[in-house]
Amino acid sequence: LGPLVVNIAHSPPLPTDDTDLVITARAVRTYDPVAKLTLSYRVMFTNEVSLAMLDDGLHGDGLAADGVFGAMIPASASRPGQMVRYAIRTVDANGASSRWPPYPDPKNSPQYFGTMVADPNGTSPLPVLYWFIQNPRTADSESGARSSVFFAGEFYDNVLMELRGNTSA
Repeated sequence: LGPLVVNIAHSPPLPTDDTDLVITARAVRTYDPVAKLTLSYRVMFTNEVSLAMLDDGLHGDGLAADGVFGAMIPASASRPGQMVRYAIRTVDANGASSRWPPYPDPKNSPQYFGTMVADPNGTSPLPVLYWFIQNPRTADSESGARSSVFFAGEFYDNVLMELRGNTSA
């Protein structure tokens, strides 16, 4: 078991197109001292990008050496209406590692934390559900497809969407 990661947060909750997304987390020693934290992020369905999370007071992490680590996803990495997903990996001084969210079951657990970049053209007096899926046609089957959903300020990752019903399908 590597270090635990607690108090994971991103700021702002709904970033705009010109705002960096700051990710912070506190690392808690399990057996050996915490050696490093790495933030891995994805915009939409692109490849993961890794950034070192630092506790130096310069990366949105508050005071230096306070146990809170931070990293910034640059605003230039995304556009309005896109989802930004992230996970944190930790390593201790003995090489033991952990991942947050843990993702123990690919069919029943989130792979990432996340949010979306505010879409100024997507405003409505009604609640808006944002559905992110790499290939929408795959959800139109009984086997379904994995997707992400952003609704009412909450991000849900690794959600199964599938065709339901018999005569009504």
